[in-house]
Amino acid sequence: MPILCFDFILPDTTLKIFAIFSAGSVVLYTGVGKFITSIDNTLDYAEDQAKLTSDDLKNVSIYLDTAKTVAVNSVFLPSEIQQAIDSIDKMIKSASKTLNDETSKNSKCINIAVDNL
Repeated sequence: MPILCFDFILPDTTLKIFAIFSAGSVVLYTGVGKFITSIDNTLDYAEDQAKLTSDDLKNVSIYLDTAKTVAVNSVFLPSEIQQAIDSIDKMIKSASKTLNDETSKNSKCINIAVDNL
């Protein structure tokens, strides 16, 4: 009779172990889903901040262009200052372009990595 007892215990234990592993898999699957959603939200935030910063840099560039043409009592800025403004303007435009390019490149790389999870 003890042999019959093992016949019932072994399948019952196997079923319990399978149920535990199944529950663990569901928890893991749900956790990965939340993790991916969190990464997507963080990436969207970073992209929005980069765009906002780039737009701000473009606005500064416009302000500098406007500042070069301002005259007080028909007196314009000296040419050295206008050249310095042009130089700064080039750096700002370059920084804005680099920010946009790098953000786009990094976003694509991160999305590819997340899609492979």
